[in-house]
Amino acid sequence: TYLIVVFLVLLIRVYMHNSYYEQQENLQKKAQELEKSNETKNKLLSVLAHDLRSPLISIQGYLEILSRNDLPPDEKLSMEQLLLDNTKDTEHMLSNLLSWTRSQMDGVAVNLKAINLKDALAVHLHLQRSIAKEKGIELRNEIINDVLVIADANMLQLVIRNVLSNAIKFTLPGGSIVITTCKNVDEISIVIKDTGIGIAENQQDGVFSLKVKSTFGTQNEKGAGLGLVLCKEFTDLQNGKIRFESIPKQGTTFYITLKSASGYK
Repeated sequence: TYLIVVFLVLLIRVYMHNSYYEQQENLQKKAQELEKSNETKNKLLSVLAHDLRSPLISIQGYLEILSRNDLPPDEKLSMEQLLLDNTKDTEHMLSNLLSWTRSQMDGVAVNLKAINLKDALAVHLHLQRSIAKEKGIELRNEIINDVLVIADANMLQLVIRNVLSNAIKFTLPGGSIVITTCKNVDEISIVIKDTGIGIAENQQDGVFSLKVKSTFGTQNEKGAGLGLVLCKEFTDLQNGKIRFESIPKQGTTFYITLKSASGYK
């Protein structure tokens, strides 16, 4: 009887000990989740309060100036172009914000299947080439025909659009951007290389996080600092990898790697 009582006491002590540490671990995990949630909320409030409010105020100002009848034709044309650029930047920023918010709050359904890389990106690359041309930047599409990857077409388009938008944003007029593909065993890498101003060394470690603040482009283009965060999250959801190499004042190269569906034909 004595041995049984001792055994039961020891068993209860072990149970209570394990239960205590399990509760502590759960509390610590919840605290970390709460901290992350607060960080997300603060970032969203910052974007809404500043990054979206500022361009909308600018657009309002441009419209008020354009409403004046005494504006010379050349100044009016220049103002209309500035208004168009500001509207594009704001739309792109809002699109990223909505996509990222949805991924954080509701979760994202991933539809992975074999897609033709060149066909899936054709329309978006054509649009980005037009945007690059307006800035005096050459964008070359050198994706090889009949490359098949396992991906979610909508997610992949968002990732490529954001990386290309950044390349255009941080490349000076007269520069170039090249998008190519390369195969490594059972993977396909989409390579986007620009001749832009590069990423400062003290910012490279936090490029895919919310810690890095958004910066202005070579022509004062504005962003919300969410583009590469989205790229990382959406690439991970497609079982892919994203990385970059950057040399300040020389350019940046991004590698988006996905599983190959059938390789090169």
